[in-house]
Amino acid sequence: MTGGPADEARRALREARERREAERRRAEEGGSGRTGDAAEGPGELVPGGA
Repeated sequence: MTGGPADEARRALREARERREAERRRAEEGGSGRTGDAAEGPGELVPGGA
């Protein structure tokens, strides 16, 4: 039940989602526009590819 490729994939997706949300919050709080664009680009590609 624990471990295995399924759990690793879930963990990777969760981490990517949390990272994307954190980057988005930073951008909304007054970060540069570049930060927002950079956060959305790779963030969208990683979960979609997996």
